[in-house]
Amino acid sequence: MGDADADSMETLTAATQRLQAAGYTANWFATDDHRLRCDHVAGGDPVEIDPADVVIDEIVRFEGASDPGDESILYALSGDGVPKGLFGSVYGPDMPTAEMEVIARMEHRVRGGRLGGANKDPS
Repeated sequence: MGDADADSMETLTAATQRLQAAGYTANWFATDDHRLRCDHVAGGDPVEIDPADVVIDEIVRFEGASDPGDESILYALSGDGVPKGLFGSVYGPDMPTAEMEVIARMEHRVRGGRLGGANKDPS
């Protein structure tokens, strides 16, 4: 869990550093065919997987201080045989279609049935 209290938001940099220190070192991105890809896996070839094969260990949302359109989201991902890593995206109406599709396929797999992190969504 993050060190930020309920009244302050963890920054993207702080969340990334915290999660990388916890072992989430792969950098995942969405492909045009709605899969997850990581090009730089330590000691191996690039990995491409179905988003339904990952577990969301934590979700951290970020909101712009002055611009409500300046929002982003960071997912900490893991799974059986899946390199632990991070997947980030803009949040809201500007989210690219490929990223929306990937997120829709993995949302139901949140570990423990809850959202984690300092910026967890209360709903």
